Amino acid sequence: MINIEGLQKTTRLTVCKYEHYQNKQLATNTPLTGQEHARNTPVTTTKEGEELKNVKKEEPSKSADFIDQLLSRFVKEHGNYEILNRGKERIAISKILSKYKEKYPAANSEEVLEGLTGYFRQCLNINDDWLKTNMSPSIMVAKFNEINTILRNGKVKSASKAIDGSTIEDVIRSQARKLGIVSE
Repeated sequence: MINIEGLQKTTRLTVCKYEHYQNKQLATNTPLTGQEHARNTPVTTTKEGEELKNVKKEEPSKSADFIDQLLSRFVKEHGNYEILNRGKERIAISKILSKYKEKYPAANSEEVLEGLTGYFRQCLNINDDWLKTNMSPSIMVAKFNEINTILRNGKVKSASKAIDGSTIEDVIRSQARKLGIVSE
């Protein structure tokens, strides 16, 4: 009866054989008034249609409310975070939630809420000036692997050190020696 297609940011519901059901509806209903046309309110007579109508209204709002709860938890943990782009932050929270559900599929809503609140707290306490200053749900998604590595290992990759642990000054001295600018 319906086709459900998951898209990147939305879900598309398509009524299969729409004309068939529309013709059936018109045969069983009294004519629509001009007011009903103006409101563009669909008239539904079947139980299946009512169930579909309820799915459209209830499920997204429950999910949306939960995403907003998680976003509120992040804001509370942060302390002074101001949401500038609610849609972008909600998408980021949704992605973090998806990752959490992959790792803990049996967790109920309360466990997810508490678990992600703890994760937000850990992310906000990372000892890295840039991450502390810029931490947001969007940054948590963009730097997901780096942040999780830091949380797992307790190590922060410093911008002033090369991969092998050398400081910038060490690298400059080494290059200067190679170029003959400074004697050893």
